[in-house]
Amino acid sequence: MWQDESVSRIARPWRVGLFAFLNSTVVDPYFRRFNGHSQVNASVLRKSAHPEGETLRAMGNDLKNLNQPREVLDKLVETHLHARQ
Repeated sequence: MWQDESVSRIARPWRVGLFAFLNSTVVDPYFRRFNGHSQVNASVLRKSAHPEGETLRAMGNDLKNLNQPREVLDKLVETHLHARQ
């Protein structure tokens, strides 16, 4: 069975933080508008602005349950992005 090993090497907190960031009210509509659809591939992510890895990891550590309303994701992103400024 085929497995993408590059995905398995990315730590879960970083993936969860990226999930929260991409699904926030500010970022999600931006990607949909400029990317043409809701799917985001690796090349688009490389070209886009996003928080540093440590900020994404911190967001991922704080978000224990992925099944949260967008308001929770927005607050998490807002808290971490303002804390880094």
